[in-house]
Amino acid sequence: MSLFFRQRRDLYYEMLSEPRKSGDWEQWLNFFLEGAAETALDAKKTLAAIKKLFAADDEKVAALGRARGSAGQVFAVFKQKPLLTIAELTRRTGLSKPTAITSVGRLIDLGIIENKSEKKWGQIYAYSGYTALLAVDS
Repeated sequence: MSLFFRQRRDLYYEMLSEPRKSGDWEQWLNFFLEGAAETALDAKKTLAAIKKLFAADDEKVAALGRARGSAGQVFAVFKQKPLLTIAELTRRTGLSKPTAITSVGRLIDLGIIENKSEKKWGQIYAYSGYTALLAVDS
């Protein structure tokens, strides 16, 4: 809802103050309900896009053959939290550090995740397709 209100800031303030001036709550309620409906439709579209992305990337991981087990575990964690470090991946999956690093490398090769860090230690990896869908336009 906040994005809806930000995009219509002037109208939002006008609608907010109108009931105090005229007692006309119906206009405010209509505006608010329009925002709720638009926000719900946007959320539905985003959810559908996320499901489609997950399915396409699941297929890529499945094509890894024997390596799909550990890569699939790592990918499942990225679906829950799209920004992760190797240390966090090892904690969440129970995989060894070398196995987590190898799996991350495979997901990078598939174009699913990418390294977002310039530093050598504690690098942050991102499921960029997912974060792009979650990004809210300002």
